[in-house]
Amino acid sequence: MLKVLILGRHPRWDPRAWGGDHHSHRLAEHLVKLGCEVTFVNTSYTGVKEGVIFKRVPYRRLRGTQYYPRLLDIKKFAPEHDVINAFSTRGYVFKWLKKFHVPLIQTQLVSRLKPLGISSPLEFWLRLKPYRFLGWWMEKEACKYADVVMTTSTAMKKQIIGEYKVAEEKIRIIPRGVSVELFKSFPYPKESKIILTACRLEKEKGVQYLIDGMKIINEKFKDAELWIAGAGKDEAYLRNLAKGKPNINFLGRIPHEEMNLLYAKCSVFALTSSFEPFGAVLLEAMASGRPVIAARSGGPLDIVTDDCGILVNYGDFEQLAEVIRGILSSSDKAEEMGLVGRRRVEAFYSWRREAEAYLRLYSELIL
Repeated sequence: MLKVLILGRHPRWDPRAWGGDHHSHRLAEHLVKLGCEVTFVNTSYTGVKEGVIFKRVPYRRLRGTQYYPRLLDIKKFAPEHDVINAFSTRGYVFKWLKKFHVPLIQTQLVSRLKPLGISSPLEFWLRLKPYRFLGWWMEKEACKYADVVMTTSTAMKKQIIGEYKVAEEKIRIIPRGVSVELFKSFPYPKESKIILTACRLEKEKGVQYLIDGMKIINEKFKDAELWIAGAGKDEAYLRNLAKGKPNINFLGRIPHEEMNLLYAKCSVFALTSSFEPFGAVLLEAMASGRPVIAARSGGPLDIVTDDCGILVNYGDFEQLAEVIRGILSSSDKAEEMGLVGRRRVEAFYSWRREAEAYLRLYSELIL
């Protein structure tokens, strides 16, 4: 039996868990279903659930950087495993785990530079953000000492090569999975005019352009509504931008297991980020049978095809509004796009397919 150690952060039921936490946890569960023994290092729980062995260890954080597990605790049981897979900065400890000669995989889910529109980490210092620089450096160290750097999209592979100076042959691409059981294909709501977005409320996510575009959308569809799910540091800015504009609703942060109910009600889903490393929420919406719109950047370039969604230029709120108006104008076309999206998710993006791809990689590394 293959023994896998996953360095995660929060288990998916933890209220602090974000998308990357759900991803690492779900991967652990599906690796167990494929016959692996999986230990999941995390911040809050020790025990066994769904066959996954959870180990709570102390985590450290240098102000403004990501959390990583304390090395003294990891060293106690790391050598017992066949492979160690860390997510994001958690691979920072690889430098000291090298001596155990266990294959080390860094799953790199994010870019520290691209979303902020900067080309060099030195700009962190110019912007007086030294801890942002330190977080970037920790990511770079994790990639440096990993045997394989795993990422989720073609765009992120290119970004990792340039940003962290990782050799191309060291990088593998495995797209993230989505639960085709939780996110079911709901009947298309032909009378609805709800535009949904779900993301962290930060300026680089581009929600402000959806807000700006609502005036154009409401000129044709007075009953069209924008639903914004999420929370973040720029929420006050976005709420202020939406003041006095009708039909814009802030829903707050929605538990992941309840997101399917929102996808069921919406007519179209939009993700308008300046750079999205992957875009799992697009897959969730597609699995739910909804057409999707995304900015032409990052992971959505791999995910969104013309028959299930539309790519737009980041920041062009007029183009974004016109595309949304076009989808709302033809419910039959929108319904067909949603059905195609569902089939695409089933064929390429299920959790089982992702877990099988990781298992093939693990087996290759320990031969």
